[in-house]
Amino acid sequence: MAVAMIAAKAQSCDMVSEELKREISTGDATPEAVGRRLRLLRASLGLTQAKMSGLMDASIKNYQHMERGSTYPRPAHVKAIFESARIDFNFIYYGDFTRLPLDVSDSMQSYVDRREAS
Repeated sequence: MAVAMIAAKAQSCDMVSEELKREISTGDATPEAVGRRLRLLRASLGLTQAKMSGLMDASIKNYQHMERGSTYPRPAHVKAIFESARIDFNFIYYGDFTRLPLDVSDSMQSYVDRREAS
């Protein structure tokens, strides 16, 4: 079972579009890159800023600052979103796509594909 999950994850990472790779900006830990990842994550999950801020146990205003790249999410916010939605801190802070659950990474890719098609 674990081997099948690892193989599925590896295949999913190989199928990441160039557009998604650009948006994720793997390795870029600037507040702006973190904000882009949060915005992409929220949009691909179909969440409002209010709902996303709730998942992160942050005020809406604080979350908006995170998305704009004017502040980093605090470790408590990242812990809260991991506990509520399985989003690993390595993705949020560093863009490590391999740390996302398969359904979330697939949702992100689908979101970017739909957006590019329109």
